[in-house]
Amino acid sequence: MNIALIGMPGAGKSTISALLAQKLKYQFIDSDLLIEERAGCKLSELIAEKGINAFKVLEEEVMVTLNPKVSTIISTGGSVIYSSAGIEHISQISKIIFLNAPLALVEKRLGNYNKRGIIGLEVGGLGALYSDRYALYQRYAELTITINDSDTPELIAQKIIRAL
Repeated sequence: MNIALIGMPGAGKSTISALLAQKLKYQFIDSDLLIEERAGCKLSELIAEKGINAFKVLEEEVMVTLNPKVSTIISTGGSVIYSSAGIEHISQISKIIFLNAPLALVEKRLGNYNKRGIIGLEVGGLGALYSDRYALYQRYAELTITINDSDTPELIAQKIIRAL
C-alpha cells in the first residue's frame, strides 16, 4: 500500500512522510524534490524564471509518472490538487491523507512564505489560497488528520498509523 500526504505548505508533509516511511519501513518520495531534480533548480527559481504554467506542467508530469514498485510514502506539493490528472493518478496508486493544519499554524510555520515557491499567492495572499485549497484537499482525502500547534511530528505519525 502506498500513502500520499496532501495539505498546505507548512503542514509538515515532508517531515511526516519521511518519519512515516522510517516507522513503516516504506520507501519515501518527495514530489517537490523530484520536480526540482527535473527542473535543475529550486521551485521558487522555476516559478520566477519560467512561470507558474511551466511549474504546473512539470508537477503534473512528475505526479502522473509516479509508479512505486514497493510500499511508498509520497509527500506531495501543496498544489498537487490543482492537477486533475496528477491527483487522480495519486488517488489510484495510494491512500490519500490530508494533513489539516489551521491557517494560523500554516502562517506561523511558513514565516516569509514568499520565498517558498508557493503558487496561488498572487491573488489574495495566503488566506485566500488556504480557502481555495481546503475544499480540494477535503475532496481528495480518504483520511484527514487534524494538526494542532502542540503536535510533534512523532505524534502526528502515530495518529496516522493508528488511523490506518
